[in-house]
Amino acid sequence: MKPNINRFWYSMPAVIVTMFYFMLALLVGGIGGFQLIAWMYIGLPILAAVLLIRHKWWGCIPGILMGVILFYMGSQYTGQTIDVEQILGIAFVVYYIAMGKMCHKEQKDT
Repeated sequence: MKPNINRFWYSMPAVIVTMFYFMLALLVGGIGGFQLIAWMYIGLPILAAVLLIRHKWWGCIPGILMGVILFYMGSQYTGQTIDVEQILGIAFVVYYIAMGKMCHKEQKDT
C-alpha cells in the first residue's frame, strides 16, 4: 500500500500557523490575550487541512480565504518597511489552489 504523502502537504500550513500563534502567545503572555478573530484565523488552515485530508477538494477555500485576508492586510498602510502579509497572502492563495487541484485530481483517480 502506497503511503499518502499528501496528508503532510495538506496539513503543513495549519501546523506552521498554529505553532507561530502559540509561540507568539508564549511571548506575549498567554492565550487569553488573543481576540476571537485571531482564533477564527487560526481555525481557517486547520479547517482546510481537515477537509483536504478527507479528500474534499473544496477544502482549499478556507485556505484561499486566509490568503486573501493576508493580502488585504498587507495592502493597508501600517508603517511597516516590508509588507510580509502581501507576500504570504499570495503564497497561501497559490499553495491552496495547487492543493485543491491535487486533491481534485486524486479524488478523480479513485
